[in-house]
Amino acid sequence: MNSKSVKNPKSPKIEEFKNLFKIEKNKLSLKPEIKLSNNYGVYIFFLSKEINRLRGKTDILYIGVATSGLRNRINRYLNPDKKQKTNFRIKKFFEKLLSGGESINLLFIECCNKEEAKKLEDELLKKFEEDHWELPPFNRQGES
Repeated sequence: MNSKSVKNPKSPKIEEFKNLFKIEKNKLSLKPEIKLSNNYGVYIFFLSKEINRLRGKTDILYIGVATSGLRNRINRYLNPDKKQKTNFRIKKFFEKLLSGGESINLLFIECCNKEEAKKLEDELLKKFEEDHWELPPFNRQGES
């Protein structure tokens, strides 16, 4: 099973997807067995190994918000418009990681609405920055 779901009436639904993407003929795509919901929430891309940060180590690459649904958001990474510089940059970096034998994983925390999702994303980014003295590597400010 490629995902695990935890449902608790007092906590949000959390899904984890291992080895989310594949690369074939230099094209990045979702593995066919991966079924993403189209709910609001916060997603975290992470590696299977930790990387050094200014302070400490982490496996987190990016913390983002899905305000139009997770499936829609991930599809925008796979098929970025030329105006979507962040999506294009992240897609290219994912292709490089996968070509080098790395795997990219995804944690999704479902939220009730867009406002809750944006608030949670802000809280997670703030906590990450407090812990590591910088944002996750793909959350580069000033480049969108």
